[in-house]
Amino acid sequence: GSPPPKYSAYLEFMTAVRVFMENRQADSRVYAERAIALDSTFVNAYSLLAVTYTNVGLFDQAERVVDRLESQRQRLSSYDRLHLDFLRANNRYVADDILPLLQQLYARSGDPLMSYLIGFWALRVLRPDLALPALQAADSAQTAVGWVGQARDVAIAQHQLGDYRAELAALERGTRLVPRGAPGYRSTRLRAFAGLGDSAAAVALADTLLREQNDPNLTVAAGNVHFGAREFEAHGDTLAAARLRRMTLAWFHGHATPTPSIARQALLGYAWFDLRQYDSAAVYLRAAARDTGNNAVTAAGYLGVIAAATGDTAGALAVADSLSRQTRKWDLGLSTWWRAAIVANLGQRDLALQLLTEARRKGQAMNFCHYHTALRPLRGYRPFEDMIQPRK
Repeated sequence: GSPPPKYSAYLEFMTAVRVFMENRQADSRVYAERAIALDSTFVNAYSLLAVTYTNVGLFDQAERVVDRLESQRQRLSSYDRLHLDFLRANNRYVADDILPLLQQLYARSGDPLMSYLIGFWALRVLRPDLALPALQAADSAQTAVGWVGQARDVAIAQHQLGDYRAELAALERGTRLVPRGAPGYRSTRLRAFAGLGDSAAAVALADTLLREQNDPNLTVAAGNVHFGAREFEAHGDTLAAARLRRMTLAWFHGHATPTPSIARQALLGYAWFDLRQYDSAAVYLRAAARDTGNNAVTAAGYLGVIAAATGDTAGALAVADSLSRQTRKWDLGLSTWWRAAIVANLGQRDLALQLLTEARRKGQAMNFCHYHTALRPLRGYRPFEDMIQPRK
C-alpha cells in the first residue's frame, strides 16, 4: 500500500475532501496544493487535485498535476505507481484502459473510492453488470461522505439494467440521505418515467421544473426536460417526447432575452433539431458554433447532420472532412463521434459503426447513444442495437 502521509498534509487533504464534497471543487484546490507542498509524495492529494480539473474539462491543468507526480515516481510505492498510471489514463477518459487499473487498485486496497470509480467508468461503456456490484460495495462510504454521484450512478445502473422502479428507489434514497443532491435526483426521474412509460408523471414534473426556472439564460431545467424527451423517444413514446419538447420551447418563448447566452442558443438548436425543424435549428446552432472547444465541435456536428438530413451531401461531407482534420489535443473522440453521426445520416451505417467504435477508443462514452437523436438512422439496425445493448 501507500506509506502514511505527513499528518499536516493529511489534515489539509481532508479539508480538500470536505470542500470537494460540498460541490466546491475549485475551492478545494488550495487545500490539495497545501497537502502536496507539505508531502510531495502524497498521491491522494494529487489525485483529488487532478480530478477537480478533469471534471470541468481543464485537461492541460490536470496533465500538469500528473506530470508533477510523475517526477516523484521513483519515490513511490508499487501501489502508488499503479495509482499514478490510473491518473494518467483517467486524463485520457478511455474507460477500457481505466477499468483494469481501477480493478487492480481495488483488489490491492479495498478502497471504496476505487470501487465507486469502477462503477462510474463501467457505466460509460454500458457495463451495469460490473457497475452495480461495485457501486453497492462503495455505497456506505460514498453516502457517508455525502457524495451526490453515488445515488445518481446507482440509478443509472438500474436504468441500464431495465429496472426502472429500482432506479426511482435509488433516487428517492439519495434524496433522503444526501439532501444536497435532491434537485438533481428529482429532475433525473424523467429518465425513469420514460422507462416506465409514465408520461403523465413526466409532464407534471417537467411543468414544475420549468415553472421554477426564471433566468432566461439559466437552462438547467429546460435541459433536463429536453433530455427527458429524448429518453421518451428512445423508449418508443414519440407523443410524450413531442409534448415535452413543446413545453421546452414554450418556456424559451416565455423567457425571452435580448442577450441570449451561447448555452441558450445551443439548447434551442437541439430542441428544434429533435422536432426535425432543421431551418430553425440551424439558426441557433450557427450562433452556438461561435463557442470554442468541445461546444464548437458539437454545434458543427449538428450542422453537418442537418446538411445530411436535408439532402446537402456535399455540405455534410465538408463538415465531416473538417472534423476529421480536428487536431485539438483533448478532443477525446468527440470529432470522430460526430463524423459517425453525419455519415449515419448519409446512409453509411457500417462506416458510422466503425467511427463510433473508434470514438470509444479515443474516450467517448457509449451510454448516451441509445437516445441521441443525431443517431436516429441507426435505430433498428441490428449491429448498432447490439453495440448499445447494456451487458446484464
